[in-house]
Amino acid sequence: MKSGSGIDKPDKPKPKELKVADPQWNNVLALTKHCFGNDHSPFFRDLAEEISTNVLEWKEKMFDSNEPENEKIPNYQERISNLETGSFLSLCLVRSLREDRTLILADMFIKHILGEKFIAPVTDSIESVYEETNSRRPVI
Repeated sequence: MKSGSGIDKPDKPKPKELKVADPQWNNVLALTKHCFGNDHSPFFRDLAEEISTNVLEWKEKMFDSNEPENEKIPNYQERISNLETGSFLSLCLVRSLREDRTLILADMFIKHILGEKFIAPVTDSIESVYEETNSRRPVI
């Protein structure tokens, strides 16, 4: 998910209206070349062109939004929603565009796939911890 940082010279220029850092744009370009699962063609192959064509919508919903993980992905939402791997594709896209929101969406992904108990904090009482200790088993 961080493969875009390895691109030295992008093959597609970043749209001038899109004020994003080069590593972000490089992540977009890397995502356009990545195949997921058994799919032999990249799912996001047209992503760079799509962003370039609809800069204002992508800026509003993905780049400038306070909660891009809750926005509908422009021109991809319906296709992603119909796939078994849709939540993972959304995670990859948001990670590529907005690294700052990755952990939030990763929690949503884990909750969706595995369930609430896998993201809930462990809340052991001091009594239960004490019962498991002895002079040879310290509390860490």
